[in-house]
Amino acid sequence: MLSLVLVVGSIMVVDLRLLNIASRRRSVKELADEILPWTWTAFVCALITGSLLFSSSAVRYTGIWQFDAKMCMLVLAAINMASSTWAPSARSPSGPRPSKPPLAAKLAGGISLTSG
Repeated sequence: MLSLVLVVGSIMVVDLRLLNIASRRRSVKELADEILPWTWTAFVCALITGSLLFSSSAVRYTGIWQFDAKMCMLVLAAINMASSTWAPSARSPSGPRPSKPPLAAKLAGGISLTSG
């Protein structure tokens, strides 16, 4: 559970920066480059521990809607993190001064924030 909280919380920090609400003194690229490795680490920990938990009682967990919902949330979190990491539109230009994120980045941050 802690890993999932770290994943969602760290993504929210980047989303809030994309919306120009928080961390305005830092560029989006600088913030994302610092936070996203922690996000991916927490995500991998969630996958490992979740896989171990599932393997201990696979028959019992199969078909339970809460487990299915958790797996869907993990997939959506991975897609969200990948789009924040690799999509060029999700990052504002990296310059010496932080700038306002472009509209596409704000939309991505808003959608990410409201869908999580």
